[in-house]
Amino acid sequence: MVERVRVVCSRSLPNVKVEIGLDGKHFVEVCDSGGYPATEDVLDAGLKFLPQKARYARLMIG
Repeated sequence: MVERVRVVCSRSLPNVKVEIGLDGKHFVEVCDSGGYPATEDVLDAGLKFLPQKARYARLMIG
């Protein structure tokens, strides 16, 4: 079961979408961050969503 993805980066972080799946071929979007503004500090973004059964996760950044 997956309910959160943690993304750590510096500078800006454009829109991030989290997709999960069971077979590595078919994915379902479970979270859309909407993006984060630029910062001089390290950004620690916790993307939470309802608990889902998953074997694979994919981040779509940009």
